[in-house]
Amino acid sequence: MIDLPDFDARLPHDERWQDIERLHAPEEVARLAGTLRIEHTLSARGAERLWDLLRRGDCLVAPGTGSPDEALQLIRAGCTTLLAAPEGLQQAPWSARGWCETSVVARLQRALVDADRAAHLAGNRAVRWLAPIVADVSVSNCAPLEVVEAVRARIEAGAAAVRIDDRAGCSSGGIDGRLAVTSTKGFLGSIAAARLSADVEGVPLVLIASSAAGRATHLTSDHDERDRAQVAGDRDDHGMFPFHGGLESALARALAVAPLVEVVCLQAERPSVDEAARFAAAVRERHPNRILAYEVPAEVHWARHVPDEDLDGWQRELARLGYSLQFLPRATFHARNAAAFDLGTRLRLQGLGGWSELRDRELAHEDKGYGVARDRRDGAESWARAARAAVKRA
Repeated sequence: MIDLPDFDARLPHDERWQDIERLHAPEEVARLAGTLRIEHTLSARGAERLWDLLRRGDCLVAPGTGSPDEALQLIRAGCTTLLAAPEGLQQAPWSARGWCETSVVARLQRALVDADRAAHLAGNRAVRWLAPIVADVSVSNCAPLEVVEAVRARIEAGAAAVRIDDRAGCSSGGIDGRLAVTSTKGFLGSIAAARLSADVEGVPLVLIASSAAGRATHLTSDHDERDRAQVAGDRDDHGMFPFHGGLESALARALAVAPLVEVVCLQAERPSVDEAARFAAAVRERHPNRILAYEVPAEVHWARHVPDEDLDGWQRELARLGYSLQFLPRATFHARNAAAFDLGTRLRLQGLGGWSELRDRELAHEDKGYGVARDRRDGAESWARAARAAVKRA
């Protein structure tokens, strides 16, 4: 946790905050924090662990999941970081997205805490259950107070990091499938508000700036001079400006927000080592201490853009370029739906024989650590038995 009395003194000396600019003063944080320091242990410990993982030189993969059961299996299999990915978010009203994102973080954290308690009860230290969780912040109009409250809610749910992006509230595909971004000034305001919220809560939250400018088709406003070079035409009937997008737009946003965040994420339209290298070189030239992250849309079929022989070494190549994190949004959504379709096909062609084969394949994974049945039998149930026994002695 951040201790307010010596927080200001630590900033120039702590490597964690090197080159990070804050647009608010410590005195303002002290006035806003109140008289009682609330301990957000899951968020704070998760942020500290994530920061340690990001500095190890490897490129971590953070798969997106919204299911507690699937989160447990991802951690069992060796994943060290999770991306909270609510399902059905694309169809949800923008005003409801914040609640969805926060509730998923809380549900994932509850499952991880329960697994950690059960493992501790059994004396099993093989799995480190309390993995850092990255949460998105969907902000419809970049109002600073909206961002402050959104980040506070995710800290209370246990998020170790938040991704702030610059998509406008209308970017849900409802207007001709367009992807609109807010102005650079609005993006900077959202990030500054997120940092203020984390400081007020006393949590060393990892802030990730993830601009969609590289994939954007429209800009909501041209009032910021930094955006005008990327405007491709006059305001349309929906009140927006056509936007060039592309790597140059992504770089302009990244360089503008890099002083305020620890991690800058490239949202690429498709996987490209050359594009990733150009982005990394440009950001690191100006901000050598910035950590880089990478993401492509979940719908992209990697094999169509990256040869099979290069896929195996993709993470190593990203790490060589300076990337420490790659997001796989909606990863378990695609995995689960593909598995359901495979089950339906087997049942149609083989009947119960297909189901039996699937169960055989599932149980064969138990030797590698898989444990849906084991989690319920040896985890939650054993912990519940121990709790009941303790209550009976009272």
